Amino acid sequence: MSTPYDTYYQSPNLFGAPHEELVSFFSHCEPRKKILDLGCGQGRNAIPLAKMGHQVTGIDTSQIGIEYMLNLAQGASLRVEGIVGDIHQYDQYDTFDVILLDSMIHLTEKERPKEFQFLTRLLNSIKPHAWLCICMKNYPRQNQAKVLSQFISKIKGIVKIFETEFPYKFEDKASQHISVTPYKMLVWEKQSFMKGR
Repeated sequence: MSTPYDTYYQSPNLFGAPHEELVSFFSHCEPRKKILDLGCGQGRNAIPLAKMGHQVTGIDTSQIGIEYMLNLAQGASLRVEGIVGDIHQYDQYDTFDVILLDSMIHLTEKERPKEFQFLTRLLNSIKPHAWLCICMKNYPRQNQAKVLSQFISKIKGIVKIFETEFPYKFEDKASQHISVTPYKMLVWEKQSFMKGR
């Protein structure tokens, strides 16, 4: 089944380079991690993470995006796997050290119940000492990162270990439109098997 992103991903490297903050954070991780990139697109994060020595699996609904990522990985002899599928249907989180969600959590009024339900299931499923890393828009008035942090703080056994903010610059090469969006990167660690809210 095709998705709108199959059309978007006809453009190489649609979303540009990965966030410098994300690259810096994972470049200092030892030992190297087994990372699940949910909504990986064309491998914007998966490829540089694999170049650091991390083992990366990317999931995306776009077959075109996954094929683009795997072609890049194969050309550079990188350890990257790709799965075409819905991230909300995936349930094998407990085999990974890190779950990455870049620009996948939005917290609009309409999306919030579904996203909170998804994150609760995810955090209850990951193994002890695994990380959840989220990069997201964080407009001053909505303060999405604060809303998210308040929600996750109520889930037992989950502790925030990192937070930083930065501007995300996106350039649409086709229209030459440039936008700069305030972003935050947040990382939580699961401390125990405790479940529930």
